[in-house]
Amino acid sequence: MDFQASTVLYKPARLMVVTSPKVGSTTILSIFVTLAGFEEHAKDPRKFLRMDGSAEKLADKGLTMVDMTAKEIADIREAHPDYTFVGVMRDPTQRLVSGYFNKINRFAKRFAKPVYFWGKLRQILAGPPKWDDINVGNGHMQKFISIEQFVSGMEEHGTEWDNHFALQSRMTGMKDVRYEHVLLLEDLNRVLPDILADCGVDAQDLARLPGVPRLNAVKGSRDFASTLGPDLQARIKALYQEDYDWLAEQRPQA
Repeated sequence: MDFQASTVLYKPARLMVVTSPKVGSTTILSIFVTLAGFEEHAKDPRKFLRMDGSAEKLADKGLTMVDMTAKEIADIREAHPDYTFVGVMRDPTQRLVSGYFNKINRFAKRFAKPVYFWGKLRQILAGPPKWDDINVGNGHMQKFISIEQFVSGMEEHGTEWDNHFALQSRMTGMKDVRYEHVLLLEDLNRVLPDILADCGVDAQDLARLPGVPRLNAVKGSRDFASTLGPDLQARIKALYQEDYDWLAEQRPQA
């Protein structure tokens, strides 16, 4: 299945940044919305992108933010050989655990429908203030689907049924596209400003970026991941061996 990665093409810096769902894509969009001068929309960049006329406003600043398939990313690379390409990845275990917390509804809807409907019913019964909060329903679904069962389901059904769990290296086309930098999400705030500076972004613009928060972070998922036993960690690593191998090969270049 050709899932799409989130991409940012920033012409003033001759820069392309590519990431995947559950890999800080909202934070990255926020960073570049800020660079383009729309700080008032930095806290909810996706809402801004859905507004009429936003694409044109960003294009006037040389900024394009769209989802692309790996083939489309490769075409951009060929069309802009002089651009700096940055791929952002996340430790695959951290990413899967984060998905377990706030995307388990997608798993349940597809593979455990009674659990899905129970969770959604409990969310509805929680009252109107909770109707838009998927985490309420997800919390009830987690009571019936443990992390061990979730991993077993991934082993049975594979990782390529949803873009929040699909292999990052495939989505971003890293096997076919030349990336000058591949960095972990955890290193984003430390490394990206230096890359932007190297690409010609001036210090005054860079000074605005430290105020950009990490958005859509799943509370507690990092600590939870550290509690996983060695057997479960090994099973998750086997599911994402391709991503782990690619990270091990590429990160020294970052």
